[in-house]
Amino acid sequence: IHGQCKKCNRYHGGNYHQFRIGLIERLGIEKVEQIEADQRPRHYSKDDLRRIKKIFNKKARMLEKRKGF
Repeated sequence: IHGQCKKCNRYHGGNYHQFRIGLIERLGIEKVEQIEADQRPRHYSKDDLRRIKKIFNKKARMLEKRKGF
C-alpha cells in the first residue's frame, strides 16, 4: 500500500510525478516500469472483490497496530 496525503491526492490530481519518484525509490525503476506497462483490464467477481477487501482490511489493521493508531 502506497498512500498519499489528502492534499496531494485530492487537490493536486494525485501529484503523479512525485508519487512515481517515491515508488521508484521504494520499488526500483524496473518494477515501476513493469507495473506501468501492464495495462491488461482486470475482471473480478464479487467473491474476488470480497477476498481482496478482506486481505487489505487485515493489512490495514496490522499497519495500524504497528504504527500505534
